[in-house]
Amino acid sequence: MTTSIALSRRSMLASLLAVPFAARLSASPTTALLGSITGNEPATYSRFANWFGRKPQLAQLAFNQMSKTKLSRSTSYIVERGKEFMDLGAQILWSVPCPGRGQLEAIVSGTHDAMYRSIMEQILAASPTGTAPILVRPPWEFNLAGQENAAQDKAGNWDASLFVAAWRRIATIIRQVSRRFQRIWCPNVTTMALDPARCWPGSDHVEIVAQDFYMQKAYNKAGDFDWFRTEARGLQWGAEFARARGKRYGLSEWGMDSDVYTDDLAAAATWLKSLGALAHHHCWWDRPEVIDCRISDGAHPKLGAVYKQQFL
Repeated sequence: MTTSIALSRRSMLASLLAVPFAARLSASPTTALLGSITGNEPATYSRFANWFGRKPQLAQLAFNQMSKTKLSRSTSYIVERGKEFMDLGAQILWSVPCPGRGQLEAIVSGTHDAMYRSIMEQILAASPTGTAPILVRPPWEFNLAGQENAAQDKAGNWDASLFVAAWRRIATIIRQVSRRFQRIWCPNVTTMALDPARCWPGSDHVEIVAQDFYMQKAYNKAGDFDWFRTEARGLQWGAEFARARGKRYGLSEWGMDSDVYTDDLAAAATWLKSLGALAHHHCWWDRPEVIDCRISDGAHPKLGAVYKQQFL
């Protein structure tokens, strides 16, 4: 490319910002990145790939969120596993949590700055060189009671403003390490214990809006997908929230734990595909822990059949 026709980075950015968001979306890939959450062993990623018939583009890995000690100790282990997943052809979605419960004040005060900087530097060093985006999800499901990432102060009181301050501090460190990082803001679907909109840190600190969405036989009946879609802070709200702020949208975790949900899975897939270029990614929980949504090992064969039908 000759100098006369090369655009500078500044002029390229100006040109991009001059284009309406809807037009930019129309030029984006029309198929969301398909991901699997299979645990920390590359063998389980390969199992999903072999069952599905092609490799998921994304693999999600999460650092330990039980305490600062466990989070710090898990860093090198998770990063090394990430390298192995990348060797298999997967892009990683890195989930970087709070270091245990009641740590928001400590995050805001800067107590954990060095730890977060180290995590991001190790992720960057492990990632392929170049300019490709690196996906990172800072504390997620913050509107969910019982979650270590909950927007609660050290006394256990819900405090959206404190969470926003903590999230912004982590998000700032992430971007100081590299502008390749794309930060994913990800509440749990529906209102839960706290309106997630109150925890929005602002568009300057977020590149992608996402939600986590599960259907569980202990709480949900067949046909409940439509409620999850239309609830005040449900899936449709999340997608429109992203659109209104010029962000793409994802399901960073999703799953269903019973074959009774085949119609719900089909409806969810249809809805996801209807988002077109707005949809950035979706990652199926293919693990038995907490919520058993496994489909790649035959645990839920009817769900697995519908998933293949919808996404292959």
